[in-house]
Amino acid sequence: MDLLSAQPVNTVDELKEKVARGEIGGEPNSEPNNELVMLMGAGNIIMADEGIGPVALKYLHEHYDFPENVGLLDVATTGLSMLPNLEGFDHLIIIDAANDSGHPPGTVIFYTPEDLADQQVMHSAHDQRLTDVLFAAKLTGIELKSVVVVGVQVESLEQFVLELSKPVQAAIPIACAAALHCLSELGYEATAKPGVKIDPVLLDALVNYAPEN
Repeated sequence: MDLLSAQPVNTVDELKEKVARGEIGGEPNSEPNNELVMLMGAGNIIMADEGIGPVALKYLHEHYDFPENVGLLDVATTGLSMLPNLEGFDHLIIIDAANDSGHPPGTVIFYTPEDLADQQVMHSAHDQRLTDVLFAAKLTGIELKSVVVVGVQVESLEQFVLELSKPVQAAIPIACAAALHCLSELGYEATAKPGVKIDPVLLDALVNYAPEN
């Protein structure tokens, strides 16, 4: 599946049906194993470091297998178009670019949506603050139990540049480790795909690194 197609690896309808049938999550309606998690990468891949979210998500998709309760989704912008993809999910983990954090480029930072509001990089003229998107979600009946943002401080937002800057490129495994940590905190573990080589920095980060708050 091509992550750039902006379609979830596991759609909420497929996940809900499997939970109802008891195929995943143990007994139907058990907690917390039947809760659904959306792991999202946000960013514009033709604006240099703005693309860190999709790039990190692509790495996770290519190197890890995820529980069926977990959906992966690449979104180019954080706007109201996200809402249909959030419907039915219980938790959201989003990897995104951050700016003006006061930290060096490539620093990985845990944010709440409120914390990110003043430092969120707008992906396009159609973007909206994540806080506004979540407020709209509540108005439409979408109630997420938790939202965590894995932010990466950018160095460059130059347009029509496909490459990440060196410090942000180096932060990919740490951002991935942070997302896996968030997933683990919710009770779900991703497993390395057979035969793939996981970046040693990622493995070290899972054990030894703590993202900035």
